[in-house]
Amino acid sequence: EGPAEVFAPVCEFSSVRLFIALCTLLKWPSVALDFANAFCQTHFPKLMEAVYLHPPRGFYDYIRSHSLLLLLKSMYGLREAPRLWFENLFGELLSPELGFTQSKNDPCLLFRHDMIIIVYVDDVGVAAQREQLIDDLVNHLLKKGFDLEREGTFQDYLGMSFDPLPNGAIHMTQSGLIKKIIKATGMESCNPNK
Repeated sequence: EGPAEVFAPVCEFSSVRLFIALCTLLKWPSVALDFANAFCQTHFPKLMEAVYLHPPRGFYDYIRSHSLLLLLKSMYGLREAPRLWFENLFGELLSPELGFTQSKNDPCLLFRHDMIIIVYVDDVGVAAQREQLIDDLVNHLLKKGFDLEREGTFQDYLGMSFDPLPNGAIHMTQSGLIKKIIKATGMESCNPNK
């Protein structure tokens, strides 16, 4: 059993910049999609291998204390969960019904003649020639059982903000990412210094 069985790729930041540049040059509408509890959404009938776990506290009244539970679906914390999610989402996006193709340089950049998709785990950017194409994709994924939320235009992604300027350029900032790092390290009360 090797790492290739649990590996799941994520998009390169150069692909995110390419996605933004194409949206701007082609003047295509774009949206950000977020899949709720992505690792629990896998539609595979079973995991790659049997996974047993101890019953959580509070269930001992109903289940003997020496019993184990067999996990039937993927969940957060499983080492194979990212791979199962990747196979689940990309299995649908690459299906003949939707007809996307993966980039040879980045497996998380998908395209077809009228749409581009960028994927970073459960955060997805979609750009298309027309808004209706995006609506059709979202409705298709919802009908297939995916739990997702449309978050508006693709201007905030992975802690980066992309703001179009009047001259056609794009101003990119990472203040959201910086704030997240400051909060994670407990440095909110520190004084900034240039």
